[in-house]
Amino acid sequence: MTTAEPGGTNRDGGAARLRTAEHFLALLGRSDVEPVLDLLSPSATYHVSGTHALSGTFSTPEDILSHLRDLATRTKGTMEATKWDDWLIGDYHVACIGRLHMQANGQIYKGRHVFFFAFDSNDQIDAITVFYEDPAAAMRFFYKM
Repeated sequence: MTTAEPGGTNRDGGAARLRTAEHFLALLGRSDVEPVLDLLSPSATYHVSGTHALSGTFSTPEDILSHLRDLATRTKGTMEATKWDDWLIGDYHVACIGRLHMQANGQIYKGRHVFFFAFDSNDQIDAITVFYEDPAAAMRFFYKM
């Protein structure tokens, strides 16, 4: 059970949503991403900005799982977060800025990404949007995959 703070904020809920977002991000790039399904609402969507092989909107938890498996396969498990620069925690949103590193097809990608999570009233992830600091660099890396 969580308790509401004066002014309508929910500090315990924010901490739970932060842990959920951290858990989701810890699974990125791994082949064993099935635990992601426990974090997602039945209506979850995942949007990756851009016009490359891994961009698009994935509209069901199963589509999201398939996309994450595809990411792990294409990067051969080399994706890692080298640093999380900042976290923003709201009543029903969590955002983070992270530095990611991965390799594929003889290329190396290093870049900062923004992950924006929206949560439903059950504290499950209802939407995720991914933005790149340098969309052109992401396009060059992911386009050839």
